[in-house]
Amino acid sequence: MKKTIKILMLLLVTCLAITSCSKDDEDTFEITNVTGLPFYDCNVWFMDSKGGELTNYEKVGNLLNNETVRVKKQGLFFNIDARNSSGKLILSNDIMVSDKVNIYKSNLLIY
Repeated sequence: MKKTIKILMLLLVTCLAITSCSKDDEDTFEITNVTGLPFYDCNVWFMDSKGGELTNYEKVGNLLNNETVRVKKQGLFFNIDARNSSGKLILSNDIMVSDKVNIYKSNLLIY
């Protein structure tokens, strides 16, 4: 009987852990910088439509080449605003939010 209770408790804890992780994954997405350029003081700006009004943003700090950051979903589209190593503006076009997004040099409007 005690062995059965231990097994049931272990199953319950495992199910709770899996449920809580999947909720976090639904609320966030990954952005990977594959531009070949480092992004300093990077912000991710959100909007509800492509070319729409900016609704919110999240500061993500430095995002170097081939690094990934996890960001909370706050809109259907986003763009990147950052600085290069000389302090000049880096700006991306509007990109659709999905579970994993790579930022390529072709996504950049200014760099």
